[in-house]
Amino acid sequence: MFVNVLGSLLIGMLAPLAVLGESWLSLPQARAFLIVGVCGGFTTFASFSIETLNLARTGYSLLAVTYVLTSVLLCLLAVAIGYYVTSTVFR
Repeated sequence: MFVNVLGSLLIGMLAPLAVLGESWLSLPQARAFLIVGVCGGFTTFASFSIETLNLARTGYSLLAVTYVLTSVLLCLLAVAIGYYVTSTVFR
């Protein structure tokens, strides 16, 4: 969960830089490499999925649902915080 939240924070911080015309991240190749490639590879949805499946199949269904909801909420919060902070700093 920590890696997914951290990756979401990083993507949130990089996304505003990608829309600024002056940023090197505004280049489609740079944006694809760093945001989709590096950050997307860092936040592994596959590990999230297997952890959730393992919880559910070993009888911890409520914990699995809690893990999914907590992960989604924390990742959305992290990406929003990263986006807001970077947008504010680079105005």
